Amino acid sequence: MVLCLLLSHWMGGSIPDAYGDEAQAATTTTNANDSAELAHIDRGAAGDVVPPSLHELHTFLRNLDERDKGKALNVLADLSAEGRLDPDAVALVLQRLVREDSPPEEFGYQCKNCFQRRLSELLAPLRLAGPRVAPPEEGVVVVRLNDGFMRRLNSKATTELGGNLTGLVNALVDGYDLVNKFNKDAWARYHGRDADPRTEPAFFHSAADLKALEASLAKPLDAWQLARWSCQRPPSSRFEPGFILLYFRPSLTCTEVRIPTAADTEDPYFRPTPVSQTRSGFSCGGAAEWVCPNIRLFEITGARYVPNEAYLR
Repeated sequence: MVLCLLLSHWMGGSIPDAYGDEAQAATTTTNANDSAELAHIDRGAAGDVVPPSLHELHTFLRNLDERDKGKALNVLADLSAEGRLDPDAVALVLQRLVREDSPPEEFGYQCKNCFQRRLSELLAPLRLAGPRVAPPEEGVVVVRLNDGFMRRLNSKATTELGGNLTGLVNALVDGYDLVNKFNKDAWARYHGRDADPRTEPAFFHSAADLKALEASLAKPLDAWQLARWSCQRPPSSRFEPGFILLYFRPSLTCTEVRIPTAADTEDPYFRPTPVSQTRSGFSCGGAAEWVCPNIRLFEITGARYVPNEAYLR
């Protein structure tokens, strides 16, 4: 199905041109700035940028195992089908991805030649290109609780918690407040060492929508229900503690709030929202979703632990 979608869009299928005026202006500017540098870019008879062929994609992704190859193709299919982005700008990113670097060593972000890391760098000019929209009164970011989260805390908090994840979980269960406990360089979205967090849009949901979800549940919200709603990977074992909810005020924290596009993420489970949606995007779990420029965690106004019950037991 993924290959058929790619083939449909890349071999003559149409891509809607109803993306927002701001997105069109942003990508037009990008193309103009790059025109002299990219004179060698392949173009068709009509002057459109020619995306890589399926054969080129297969050759490029050959080092990945079948599961990761499928994830990568999902990402590329969604990017090619995104109706709010300029098709030529997307095709240019795909050309660069396939032809300006060697085949990826892994799928993720942790190496310079990993698939998601490379694509993230190439998509930087197309970030935050969706339509501007009004934000919810209170936003909430879902963050996975793991050892990496501990590194976002300042030294005082780390000492208070005993320097380990178990200490943090125990403290959170007892009501520990994470506000003002983060490093100055801690961000809501961060892909790892050497990545520039300022180029990464932060995805967030509505705190009011989450409250409404909880009101409909027979039992307290747990990590599995939250993962399903927000389209996060659920805990894979009883050794994963769960998630942290970070609350903030978008009107005070975000310089702009937009509907997410496929250029804002390299997540294989993200799905572009139809251009008919004018108020927000939606996660694969149905939660209304927005993006804004990356959020520094010292700006959060509240935090809450949503446990993996198996871990607590």
